[in-house]
Amino acid sequence: MRPLFRNQPVVQAPSRPQTSPLVYWLAILIAAAAFQYFVPAFQSTRAGNVNYWAIDSADLGLAGPFRYLKDITVVLFGIAWVVTIGKGVHGLGLYFLWILSIVAIGFVGYVTGAGYSGFFSAGLRWILLVHAGFGIYQFLQLRPWTARDEQLLFRMIAAVCIVDAALTAYQVLLLARSLGALGALRLPGMFSLAATSGYFAAGIALIFSALKRVPASRRLFMMGLCFFIALLSGTRFALFLTLALLAPLSLQVMRTMKFPEVFISFYKFFFMPFVMVAAVIAVTSFVARGDMTEQFGSNGRFSNFTDYWSDIADSDISELLFGYGLGTGTNTAVTIAYSNNVSYAMNVTTDNSLLTTFSQVGAIGSLIFWLGILLAIYPGMRRAPLSVAAMFLLCLFVQNIAEQNFLIFGFGFVWGNAMREATAASRAIAATGVLGRRPVVARRLPQRPFA
Repeated sequence: MRPLFRNQPVVQAPSRPQTSPLVYWLAILIAAAAFQYFVPAFQSTRAGNVNYWAIDSADLGLAGPFRYLKDITVVLFGIAWVVTIGKGVHGLGLYFLWILSIVAIGFVGYVTGAGYSGFFSAGLRWILLVHAGFGIYQFLQLRPWTARDEQLLFRMIAAVCIVDAALTAYQVLLLARSLGALGALRLPGMFSLAATSGYFAAGIALIFSALKRVPASRRLFMMGLCFFIALLSGTRFALFLTLALLAPLSLQVMRTMKFPEVFISFYKFFFMPFVMVAAVIAVTSFVARGDMTEQFGSNGRFSNFTDYWSDIADSDISELLFGYGLGTGTNTAVTIAYSNNVSYAMNVTTDNSLLTTFSQVGAIGSLIFWLGILLAIYPGMRRAPLSVAAMFLLCLFVQNIAEQNFLIFGFGFVWGNAMREATAASRAIAATGVLGRRPVVARRLPQRPFA
Protein backbone atom coordinates (compact mmCIF):
# COMPACT_ATOMS: atom_id res chain seq x y z
CA MET A 1 0.00 0.00 0.00
CA ARG A 2 1.55 3.38 -1.09
CA PRO A 3 1.67 6.07 1.65
CA LEU A 4 -0.26 9.34 1.07
CA PHE A 5 2.57 11.38 2.56
CA ARG A 6 6.27 10.79 2.52
CA ASN A 7 6.59 10.41 6.30
CA GLN A 8 3.46 8.27 6.74
CA PRO A 9 4.29 4.64 7.66
CA VAL A 10 2.97 1.86 5.50
CA VAL A 11 0.15 -0.02 7.23
CA GLN A 12 -0.56 -3.56 6.12
CA ALA A 13 -4.11 -4.85 6.38
CA PRO A 14 -4.35 -7.71 8.88
CA SER A 15 -4.38 -11.04 7.13
CA ARG A 16 -7.39 -13.27 7.65
CA PRO A 17 -6.47 -16.54 9.36
CA GLN A 18 -6.65 -19.53 7.06
CA THR A 19 -9.26 -22.17 7.73
CA SER A 20 -7.84 -25.51 8.78
CA PRO A 21 -8.21 -28.17 6.04
CA LEU A 22 -9.56 -30.51 8.70
CA VAL A 23 -12.78 -28.46 8.85
CA TYR A 24 -13.62 -29.25 5.24
CA TRP A 25 -12.33 -32.81 5.38
CA LEU A 26 -14.35 -33.66 8.47
CA ALA A 27 -17.47 -32.05 7.02
CA ILE A 28 -17.00 -34.04 3.79
CA LEU A 29 -16.40 -37.31 5.65
CA ILE A 30 -19.53 -36.85 7.75
CA ALA A 31 -21.71 -35.68 4.87
CA ALA A 32 -20.58 -38.54 2.60
CA ALA A 33 -21.40 -41.12 5.27
CA ALA A 34 -24.66 -39.42 6.25
CA PHE A 35 -26.11 -38.87 2.76
CA GLN A 36 -25.08 -42.28 1.43
CA TYR A 37 -28.68 -43.52 1.33
CA PHE A 38 -30.47 -40.18 1.52
CA VAL A 39 -32.11 -40.53 -1.92
CA PRO A 40 -33.93 -43.84 -1.24
CA ALA A 41 -34.79 -42.74 2.32
CA PHE A 42 -36.22 -39.42 1.15
CA GLN A 43 -38.15 -40.89 -1.78
CA SER A 44 -39.61 -43.66 0.35
CA THR A 45 -40.63 -41.22 3.08
CA ARG A 46 -42.10 -38.75 0.59
CA ALA A 47 -44.18 -41.59 -0.88
CA GLY A 48 -45.68 -42.13 2.57
CA ASN A 49 -43.96 -45.43 3.32
CA VAL A 50 -43.05 -46.07 6.95
CA ASN A 51 -39.46 -47.27 7.13
CA TYR A 52 -38.72 -48.97 10.42
CA TRP A 53 -35.53 -50.70 11.55
CA ALA A 54 -34.12 -50.42 8.01
CA ILE A 55 -34.87 -49.15 4.52
CA ASP A 56 -36.40 -51.76 2.25
CA SER A 57 -33.51 -53.60 0.57
CA ALA A 58 -35.28 -53.21 -2.79
CA ASP A 59 -34.93 -49.42 -2.46
CA LEU A 60 -31.22 -49.38 -1.64
CA GLY A 61 -30.31 -49.53 -5.33
CA LEU A 62 -31.77 -46.04 -5.73
CA ALA A 63 -28.70 -44.69 -3.95
CA GLY A 64 -26.68 -45.31 -7.10
CA PRO A 65 -23.03 -44.18 -6.93
CA PHE A 66 -23.66 -42.32 -3.66
CA ARG A 67 -23.33 -45.60 -1.78
CA TYR A 68 -19.59 -45.62 -2.56
CA LEU A 69 -18.90 -42.04 -1.45
CA LYS A 70 -18.35 -43.01 2.19
CA ASP A 71 -15.51 -45.41 1.43
CA ILE A 72 -14.01 -43.19 -1.28
CA THR A 73 -13.76 -40.17 1.03
CA VAL A 74 -12.18 -42.30 3.78
CA VAL A 75 -9.51 -43.50 1.33
CA LEU A 76 -8.85 -39.98 0.02
CA PHE A 77 -8.53 -38.52 3.51
CA GLY A 78 -6.22 -41.37 4.51
CA ILE A 79 -3.90 -40.36 1.68
CA ALA A 80 -4.35 -36.62 2.21
CA TRP A 81 -3.39 -36.51 5.87
CA VAL A 82 -0.19 -38.47 5.27
CA VAL A 83 0.80 -36.13 2.41
CA THR A 84 -0.21 -32.97 4.27
CA ILE A 85 1.07 -33.51 7.81
CA GLY A 86 2.99 -36.79 7.58
CA LYS A 87 6.39 -35.10 7.91
CA GLY A 88 5.36 -33.58 11.23
CA VAL A 89 4.24 -36.86 12.80
CA HIS A 90 6.97 -38.19 15.05
CA GLY A 91 7.29 -41.94 14.58
CA LEU A 92 5.33 -42.13 11.32
CA GLY A 93 7.48 -45.04 10.17
CA LEU A 94 6.69 -46.91 13.39
CA TYR A 95 3.00 -46.22 12.83
CA PHE A 96 3.06 -47.74 9.34
CA LEU A 97 5.05 -50.70 10.63
CA TRP A 98 2.31 -51.22 13.22
CA ILE A 99 -0.56 -51.04 10.76
CA LEU A 100 1.18 -53.21 8.13
CA SER A 101 1.93 -55.84 10.76
CA ILE A 102 -1.81 -56.05 11.49
CA VAL A 103 -2.52 -56.56 7.79
CA ALA A 104 0.22 -59.20 7.53
CA ILE A 105 -1.12 -61.14 10.52
CA GLY A 106 -4.61 -60.83 9.05
CA PHE A 107 -3.42 -62.69 5.94
CA VAL A 108 -2.27 -65.74 7.92
CA GLY A 109 -5.84 -67.01 8.25
CA TYR A 110 -6.27 -66.87 4.48
CA VAL A 111 -2.98 -68.66 3.82
CA THR A 112 -3.79 -71.51 6.22
CA GLY A 113 -7.30 -71.84 4.83
CA ALA A 114 -8.99 -71.04 8.14
CA GLY A 115 -10.80 -67.98 6.79
CA TYR A 116 -12.71 -66.89 3.71
CA SER A 117 -10.78 -64.57 1.38
CA GLY A 118 -14.04 -62.84 0.42
CA PHE A 119 -13.95 -61.11 3.80
CA PHE A 120 -10.77 -59.20 2.92
CA SER A 121 -12.72 -56.19 1.61
CA ALA A 122 -14.42 -55.93 5.02
CA GLY A 123 -11.04 -56.09 6.76
CA LEU A 124 -9.56 -53.46 4.45
CA ARG A 125 -12.43 -51.10 5.24
CA TRP A 126 -11.78 -51.75 8.95
CA ILE A 127 -8.09 -50.81 8.61
CA LEU A 128 -8.75 -47.72 6.46
CA LEU A 129 -11.28 -46.38 8.94
CA VAL A 130 -8.82 -46.72 11.82
CA HIS A 131 -6.22 -44.94 9.67
CA ALA A 132 -8.65 -42.07 9.00
CA GLY A 133 -9.45 -41.71 12.70
CA PHE A 134 -5.74 -41.52 13.49
CA GLY A 135 -5.40 -38.78 10.85
CA ILE A 136 -8.08 -36.67 12.54
CA TYR A 137 -6.29 -37.16 15.86
CA GLN A 138 -2.98 -35.95 14.39
CA PHE A 139 -4.42 -33.07 12.34
CA LEU A 140 -5.72 -31.32 15.44
CA GLN A 141 -2.29 -31.41 17.04
CA LEU A 142 -0.12 -30.42 14.09
CA ARG A 143 -2.16 -27.70 12.39
CA PRO A 144 -3.53 -24.43 13.85
CA TRP A 145 -7.09 -24.71 15.11
CA THR A 146 -8.96 -21.46 15.76
CA ALA A 147 -12.33 -20.39 17.12
CA ARG A 148 -13.37 -19.59 13.55
CA ASP A 149 -12.60 -23.18 12.57
CA GLU A 150 -14.79 -24.50 15.36
CA GLN A 151 -17.70 -22.24 14.48
CA LEU A 152 -17.53 -23.14 10.79
CA LEU A 153 -17.35 -26.86 11.53
CA PHE A 154 -20.27 -26.51 13.95
CA ARG A 155 -22.46 -24.87 11.29
CA MET A 156 -21.61 -27.49 8.66
CA ILE A 157 -22.26 -30.48 10.90
CA ALA A 158 -25.36 -28.88 12.42
CA ALA A 159 -26.86 -28.57 8.93
CA VAL A 160 -26.43 -32.32 8.35
CA CYS A 161 -27.89 -33.09 11.77
CA ILE A 162 -30.95 -30.89 11.16
CA VAL A 163 -31.67 -32.63 7.84
CA ASP A 164 -31.65 -36.05 9.52
CA ALA A 165 -33.73 -34.80 12.46
CA ALA A 166 -36.32 -33.30 10.09
CA LEU A 167 -36.63 -36.51 8.06
CA THR A 168 -36.87 -38.57 11.25
CA ALA A 169 -39.59 -36.27 12.61
CA TYR A 170 -41.58 -36.71 9.41
CA GLN A 171 -41.22 -40.48 9.74
CA VAL A 172 -42.64 -40.16 13.26
CA LEU A 173 -45.70 -38.40 11.84
CA LEU A 174 -46.15 -41.10 9.19
CA LEU A 175 -45.89 -43.74 11.89
CA ALA A 176 -48.47 -41.94 14.03
CA ARG A 177 -50.82 -41.70 11.06
CA SER A 178 -50.57 -45.41 10.20
CA LEU A 179 -50.36 -46.96 13.69
CA GLY A 180 -51.95 -44.28 15.82
CA ALA A 181 -48.82 -44.06 18.00
CA LEU A 182 -45.83 -41.75 18.04
CA GLY A 183 -43.37 -44.50 18.87
CA ALA A 184 -43.53 -48.29 18.69
CA LEU A 185 -40.83 -48.81 16.02
CA ARG A 186 -37.18 -47.92 15.41
CA LEU A 187 -36.74 -45.26 12.73
CA PRO A 188 -33.66 -45.02 10.45
CA GLY A 189 -34.00 -41.38 9.39
CA MET A 190 -31.89 -40.91 6.26
CA PHE A 191 -29.75 -43.99 6.93
CA SER A 192 -30.08 -47.56 5.74
CA LEU A 193 -30.31 -48.89 9.32
CA ALA A 194 -31.79 -47.46 12.49
CA ALA A 195 -28.62 -48.44 14.36
CA THR A 196 -26.51 -46.32 11.98
CA SER A 197 -28.75 -43.35 12.70
CA GLY A 198 -27.99 -43.83 16.39
CA TYR A 199 -24.23 -44.00 15.77
CA PHE A 200 -24.51 -40.81 13.73
CA ALA A 201 -26.17 -39.06 16.67
CA ALA A 202 -23.49 -40.35 19.06
CA GLY A 203 -20.55 -39.34 16.85
CA ILE A 204 -21.94 -35.88 16.13
CA ALA A 205 -22.65 -35.32 19.83
CA LEU A 206 -19.01 -36.17 20.59
CA ILE A 207 -17.79 -33.53 18.14
CA PHE A 208 -20.25 -30.92 19.44
CA SER A 209 -19.04 -31.55 23.00
CA ALA A 210 -15.45 -30.75 21.99
CA LEU A 211 -16.24 -27.46 20.19
CA LYS A 212 -15.80 -25.42 23.36
CA ARG A 213 -15.46 -22.06 21.59
CA VAL A 214 -19.00 -22.36 20.24
CA PRO A 215 -21.60 -20.95 22.68
CA ALA A 216 -22.76 -23.64 25.08
CA SER A 217 -26.44 -22.86 24.44
CA ARG A 218 -26.07 -23.66 20.73
CA ARG A 219 -24.23 -26.88 21.44
CA LEU A 220 -26.86 -27.85 23.99
CA PHE A 221 -29.64 -27.37 21.44
CA MET A 222 -27.87 -29.45 18.77
CA MET A 223 -27.00 -32.19 21.24
CA GLY A 224 -30.67 -32.22 22.20
CA LEU A 225 -31.41 -33.00 18.54
CA CYS A 226 -28.82 -35.78 18.71
CA PHE A 227 -30.67 -37.19 21.72
CA PHE A 228 -33.93 -37.04 19.75
CA ILE A 229 -32.36 -38.98 16.85
CA ALA A 230 -30.75 -41.51 19.20
CA LEU A 231 -34.04 -42.11 21.02
CA LEU A 232 -36.02 -42.76 17.84
CA SER A 233 -33.26 -44.98 16.45
CA GLY A 234 -33.55 -47.25 19.48
CA THR A 235 -29.75 -47.49 19.83
CA ARG A 236 -29.09 -47.90 23.54
CA PHE A 237 -25.40 -47.00 23.44
CA ALA A 238 -26.09 -43.80 21.47
CA LEU A 239 -28.74 -42.82 23.99
CA PHE A 240 -26.42 -43.30 26.96
CA LEU A 241 -23.56 -41.47 25.25
CA THR A 242 -25.64 -38.42 24.34
CA LEU A 243 -27.02 -38.27 27.89
CA ALA A 244 -23.50 -38.56 29.34
CA LEU A 245 -22.43 -35.59 27.20
CA LEU A 246 -25.58 -33.56 27.80
CA ALA A 247 -25.30 -33.74 31.60
CA PRO A 248 -22.09 -31.69 32.07
CA LEU A 249 -22.99 -29.28 29.27
CA SER A 250 -26.42 -28.58 30.76
CA LEU A 251 -24.75 -27.97 34.14
CA GLN A 252 -22.41 -25.49 32.47
CA VAL A 253 -25.35 -23.64 30.93
CA MET A 254 -27.19 -23.54 34.27
CA ARG A 255 -24.13 -22.12 36.03
CA THR A 256 -23.75 -19.52 33.28
CA MET A 257 -27.38 -18.52 33.78
CA LYS A 258 -26.71 -18.39 37.57
CA PHE A 259 -29.20 -21.03 38.65
CA PRO A 260 -29.39 -21.55 42.44
CA GLU A 261 -26.83 -24.02 43.74
CA VAL A 262 -29.58 -26.06 45.40
CA PHE A 263 -31.27 -26.56 42.04
CA ILE A 264 -27.96 -27.53 40.40
CA SER A 265 -27.26 -30.11 43.13
CA PHE A 266 -30.75 -31.58 42.75
CA TYR A 267 -30.26 -31.78 39.00
CA LYS A 268 -26.86 -33.43 39.36
CA PHE A 269 -27.60 -36.05 41.99
CA PHE A 270 -31.31 -36.81 41.52
CA PHE A 271 -32.68 -35.66 38.19
CA MET A 272 -29.94 -36.96 35.85
CA PRO A 273 -29.87 -40.51 37.34
CA PHE A 274 -33.65 -40.58 36.97
CA VAL A 275 -33.32 -39.54 33.31
CA MET A 276 -30.82 -42.35 32.67
CA VAL A 277 -33.25 -44.93 34.06
CA ALA A 278 -36.15 -43.37 32.17
CA ALA A 279 -34.11 -43.54 28.96
CA VAL A 280 -33.82 -47.32 29.27
CA ILE A 281 -37.57 -47.58 29.79
CA ALA A 282 -38.18 -45.27 26.84
CA VAL A 283 -36.04 -47.34 24.48
CA THR A 284 -37.65 -50.53 25.75
CA SER A 285 -41.24 -49.41 25.24
CA PHE A 286 -41.28 -46.29 23.03
CA VAL A 287 -39.56 -47.83 20.01
CA ALA A 288 -40.29 -51.50 20.80
CA ARG A 289 -36.62 -52.26 21.27
CA GLY A 290 -37.43 -55.09 23.66
CA ASP A 291 -35.83 -55.88 26.99
CA MET A 292 -32.48 -57.51 27.66
CA THR A 293 -34.01 -60.99 28.03
CA GLU A 294 -34.56 -61.05 24.27
CA GLN A 295 -30.77 -61.15 23.84
CA PHE A 296 -30.84 -64.75 25.10
CA GLY A 297 -33.03 -65.83 22.18
CA SER A 298 -32.00 -66.98 18.73
CA ASN A 299 -29.54 -64.55 17.07
CA GLY A 300 -29.37 -62.51 20.27
CA ARG A 301 -26.03 -61.30 21.61
CA PHE A 302 -25.76 -63.95 24.30
CA SER A 303 -26.68 -66.66 21.81
CA ASN A 304 -23.97 -65.36 19.47
CA PHE A 305 -21.48 -65.32 22.35
CA THR A 306 -22.24 -69.00 22.96
CA ASP A 307 -21.56 -69.79 19.31
CA TYR A 308 -18.40 -67.67 19.43
CA TRP A 309 -16.92 -69.47 22.45
CA SER A 310 -17.84 -72.79 20.88
CA ASP A 311 -15.77 -71.81 17.82
CA ILE A 312 -12.86 -70.85 20.08
CA ALA A 313 -12.97 -74.29 21.73
CA ASP A 314 -12.76 -75.94 18.30
CA SER A 315 -9.89 -73.74 17.04
CA ASP A 316 -6.32 -74.96 16.75
CA ILE A 317 -3.27 -73.10 18.07
CA SER A 318 -2.57 -71.31 14.78
CA GLU A 319 -6.12 -69.96 14.59
CA LEU A 320 -6.00 -68.80 18.20
CA LEU A 321 -2.69 -67.00 17.70
CA PHE A 322 -3.26 -65.48 14.23
CA GLY A 323 -7.04 -65.47 13.78
CA TYR A 324 -9.27 -66.41 10.88
CA GLY A 325 -8.34 -63.61 8.50
CA LEU A 326 -8.79 -59.87 8.23
CA GLY A 327 -12.47 -58.92 8.16
CA THR A 328 -13.83 -62.03 9.89
CA GLY A 329 -16.50 -61.25 12.47
CA THR A 330 -17.25 -57.74 11.22
CA ASN A 331 -20.81 -56.77 10.37
CA THR A 332 -19.82 -56.45 6.72
CA ALA A 333 -18.40 -59.99 6.69
CA VAL A 334 -21.55 -61.36 8.33
CA THR A 335 -23.60 -59.70 5.58
CA ILE A 336 -21.30 -61.13 2.88
CA ALA A 337 -21.62 -64.64 4.34
CA TYR A 338 -25.40 -64.32 4.52
CA SER A 339 -25.61 -63.09 0.90
CA ASN A 340 -23.44 -65.98 -0.35
CA ASN A 341 -25.14 -68.53 1.93
CA VAL A 342 -21.84 -69.61 3.52
CA SER A 343 -20.82 -70.11 7.14
CA TYR A 344 -17.37 -69.70 8.70
CA ALA A 345 -16.06 -70.04 12.23
CA MET A 346 -15.90 -66.90 14.37
CA ASN A 347 -17.95 -65.00 11.77
CA VAL A 348 -20.81 -64.05 14.10
CA THR A 349 -22.14 -60.67 15.21
CA THR A 350 -20.83 -60.04 18.73
CA ASP A 351 -20.98 -56.21 18.80
CA ASN A 352 -17.72 -56.30 20.74
CA SER A 353 -14.58 -54.58 19.48
CA LEU A 354 -12.22 -56.86 21.41
CA LEU A 355 -13.80 -60.10 20.18
CA THR A 356 -14.05 -58.86 16.59
CA THR A 357 -10.35 -58.02 16.60
CA PHE A 358 -9.54 -61.45 18.03
CA SER A 359 -11.58 -63.13 15.27
CA GLN A 360 -9.51 -61.39 12.61
CA VAL A 361 -5.95 -61.42 13.89
CA GLY A 362 -5.94 -63.74 16.92
CA ALA A 363 -4.16 -63.22 20.21
CA ILE A 364 -0.88 -61.92 18.75
CA GLY A 365 -2.55 -59.48 16.37
CA SER A 366 -4.96 -58.27 19.06
CA LEU A 367 -2.08 -57.56 21.44
CA ILE A 368 -0.22 -55.55 18.79
CA PHE A 369 -3.35 -53.72 17.63
CA TRP A 370 -4.69 -52.64 21.02
CA LEU A 371 -1.26 -51.81 22.41
CA GLY A 372 -0.71 -49.46 19.47
CA ILE A 373 -4.15 -47.89 19.93
CA LEU A 374 -3.52 -47.40 23.65
CA LEU A 375 -0.11 -45.79 23.12
CA ALA A 376 -1.58 -43.44 20.53
CA ILE A 377 -4.72 -42.22 22.29
CA TYR A 378 -3.84 -42.51 25.99
CA PRO A 379 -2.25 -39.03 26.27
CA GLY A 380 -5.38 -37.45 24.79
CA MET A 381 -7.75 -39.86 26.52
CA ARG A 382 -6.57 -38.97 30.03
CA ARG A 383 -6.98 -35.26 29.27
CA ALA A 384 -10.51 -35.62 27.89
CA PRO A 385 -13.64 -35.51 30.08
CA LEU A 386 -14.09 -38.60 32.23
CA SER A 387 -17.54 -39.24 30.76
CA VAL A 388 -16.06 -39.53 27.24
CA ALA A 389 -13.35 -41.94 28.39
CA ALA A 390 -15.97 -44.06 30.19
CA MET A 391 -18.18 -44.17 27.08
CA PHE A 392 -15.20 -45.21 24.95
CA LEU A 393 -14.41 -48.12 27.27
CA LEU A 394 -18.07 -49.13 27.27
CA CYS A 395 -18.10 -48.92 23.48
CA LEU A 396 -15.30 -51.49 23.25
CA PHE A 397 -17.57 -54.07 24.89
CA VAL A 398 -20.96 -53.25 23.35
CA GLN A 399 -20.09 -52.02 19.84
CA ASN A 400 -17.62 -52.74 17.07
CA ILE A 401 -16.20 -49.23 17.05
CA ALA A 402 -13.78 -49.75 14.14
CA GLU A 403 -16.71 -50.34 11.78
CA GLN A 404 -18.68 -47.22 12.66
CA ASN A 405 -17.49 -44.15 10.76
CA PHE A 406 -19.20 -41.64 13.02
CA LEU A 407 -17.84 -43.15 16.24
CA ILE A 408 -14.30 -43.23 14.83
CA PHE A 409 -14.58 -39.61 13.67
CA GLY A 410 -16.10 -38.49 16.98
CA PHE A 411 -13.63 -40.17 19.32
CA GLY A 412 -10.66 -39.25 17.09
CA PHE A 413 -11.74 -35.60 17.23
CA VAL A 414 -12.25 -35.59 21.00
CA TRP A 415 -8.87 -37.22 21.75
CA GLY A 416 -7.03 -34.97 19.29
CA ASN A 417 -8.68 -31.82 20.61
CA ALA A 418 -7.93 -32.78 24.23
CA MET A 419 -4.28 -33.41 23.33
CA ARG A 420 -4.07 -30.10 21.46
CA GLU A 421 -5.44 -28.18 24.45
CA ALA A 422 -3.06 -29.93 26.85
CA THR A 423 -0.06 -29.23 24.62
CA ALA A 424 -1.03 -25.56 24.23
CA ALA A 425 -1.39 -25.18 28.00
CA SER A 426 2.00 -26.81 28.62
CA ARG A 427 3.68 -24.52 26.09
CA ALA A 428 2.10 -21.47 27.70
CA ILE A 429 3.37 -22.53 31.12
CA ALA A 430 6.83 -23.28 29.72
CA ALA A 431 6.96 -19.85 28.06
CA THR A 432 5.77 -17.76 31.02
CA GLY A 433 6.51 -19.92 34.05
CA VAL A 434 3.35 -18.54 35.60
CA LEU A 435 -0.08 -20.08 35.87
CA GLY A 436 -2.49 -17.42 37.11
CA ARG A 437 -0.77 -15.56 39.97
CA ARG A 438 1.11 -18.51 41.38
CA PRO A 439 4.63 -19.13 40.02
CA VAL A 440 5.11 -22.63 38.68
CA VAL A 441 8.02 -24.63 37.38
CA ALA A 442 8.01 -25.10 33.61
CA ARG A 443 7.22 -28.72 32.93
CA ARG A 444 7.96 -31.02 30.07
CA LEU A 445 5.58 -31.12 27.14
CA PRO A 446 3.40 -34.23 27.16
CA GLN A 447 4.90 -37.11 25.26
CA ARG A 448 2.79 -38.34 22.35
CA PRO A 449 3.53 -41.79 20.99
CA PHE A 450 3.24 -41.73 17.17
CA ALA A 451 2.79 -37.95 17.35
